Amino acid sequence: MTRAAALSVVLFLSLGLAACGDKAGGGGGVVGAWTIDLGPLIDADMAKLQAQFQEKVDAAPAEQREMIKNLLPSSDKLMEQVKAQYASLKAVIEFKADHTVTYKSEMGEKAKEAGDGTWAQSGDQITVTPRTQNGKPAEGKDAEPKLLTFKDGKLSAQPASDGPVLTFRRK
Repeated sequence: MTRAAALSVVLFLSLGLAACGDKAGGGGGVVGAWTIDLGPLIDADMAKLQAQFQEKVDAAPAEQREMIKNLLPSSDKLMEQVKAQYASLKAVIEFKADHTVTYKSEMGEKAKEAGDGTWAQSGDQITVTPRTQNGKPAEGKDAEPKLLTFKDGKLSAQPASDGPVLTFRRK
């Protein structure tokens, strides 16, 4: 996943995360601060890259396959590269009992986003409606409601049907 794609995913989720209930009320909700869990995202990227490499090997003439395998990075080296790609990715979302949510996310110095919105819950489904992005009213796709799942004390979303499920953990 490219840095821009990763930031887009985080921004989608940053605008979209929230759930009802508060810890004091015993509801087990997500009121409080949460951060993206990079582990599953890194694992999904690793699996995707390894599958792409295998496709290239399989598509090559039989006599070239071993040479191609030797040119590809080892699993350890590939893992280092994927982790380095996400090293600067940070996202903090705070869910408030008054059904508002704020977020800040960054991926390096130049890719920074912040905003707020409102949320509502129906069963396990959370709908977040963005209000602002970077100090301006949210517009277009940025203003569309986002759907997430809050189940068994875990918060997740899958912004693209063919993309990884993104998870968040309490900060």
